[in-house]
Amino acid sequence: MKLRTGGRSIFGRSFKTKQQLVAYLIKAVRYSDDRAKSEASFLWNLADLKELVYSKDIDPEVLESIVHLLTCLPHMLKEGRTIGATVIIGSPKEVFSYLQIPHPASISEKIPLESERFRELADLMDPLRYAFVIDSEEHTIHGVRALASELAGTPRGLDLLPTLTEALECVAFCVKKGERNAQIYVSGTLYADLILSEQEGRWVMRKIGGFLSQFKNELVSRKALERVVDVALELTYRGYGGLFFVGRQNDDLKTDPPRFPINPGKNIIGLDKETLVDLAKQDGATIVDEFGNLAAAGVTLRPADAKIPKEYRGRTRHAAAYLASFQSKGRYVVVVSQNRTLCVFEDGRKYVL
Repeated sequence: MKLRTGGRSIFGRSFKTKQQLVAYLIKAVRYSDDRAKSEASFLWNLADLKELVYSKDIDPEVLESIVHLLTCLPHMLKEGRTIGATVIIGSPKEVFSYLQIPHPASISEKIPLESERFRELADLMDPLRYAFVIDSEEHTIHGVRALASELAGTPRGLDLLPTLTEALECVAFCVKKGERNAQIYVSGTLYADLILSEQEGRWVMRKIGGFLSQFKNELVSRKALERVVDVALELTYRGYGGLFFVGRQNDDLKTDPPRFPINPGKNIIGLDKETLVDLAKQDGATIVDEFGNLAAAGVTLRPADAKIPKEYRGRTRHAAAYLASFQSKGRYVVVVSQNRTLCVFEDGRKYVL
């Protein structure tokens, strides 16, 4: 949002008072016009993203342009196809040194963000494999790089974004084709996501980092919990349910034998997200130890019988999560409902994202 003497100017519109601005936002959200919805939804979330401007030294106008473009993409169709994009904002020189494989149809000139050329390229690129590289101080695309590093042991595709943003002073945004959500990665974590609300017709921002900051249990690896929540969010985007138990399994918590065998001991941070989603969407719980090692999948939790609060009766996953967390102090149980809600249980307490 730009402020200037005598009023407020946003997307070329001027407002003399705050009341006029609010009236425009409400009107824009109610209209069916996609452009108006995207403008309004971006404005609602602009304040929540302002800390990125200061912490990562991003030009506010560059951030404004990128978020606006990305929130418009799900509304666009190219010959009946949906459009998506992954963008990395930072120093092009540093990003190019980390991501050295260009796209086969890579660009040789700088492209303005607002140009039609960006939409044409976004239609050609697979956002799961390639990313646009944007200078944090300019409104230009400097190139397209494969999401792959020559460094040994680094993941590929979107799983590389946490590693990349932790290694470099950059921010990554991703909008997948066919989905109406965007993920924002900062400093090695999923910082936030933007969800297009079907009920309200606007984008809603959820601060994942702020949500996770509530959990300070040192018995469980922070990275393990972040990875589980990242996979759980993917389940919400796709409309699947899921249940995760995170931490050392004590003797009081009994489980049925797994419904299908896996090779236990692999760390979930090193496993690709698609594999973890395929495991987690099956019936039963996925068990991850305190270090992030995969222990079992497709198991039924059998906590000791105890009184279940009225709000969880008749809700199998939530009842099991409540009892398992209540009887296993210092562990986390993450629940994903098929209505796309996510919550974390700790010591019997429920935290909803």
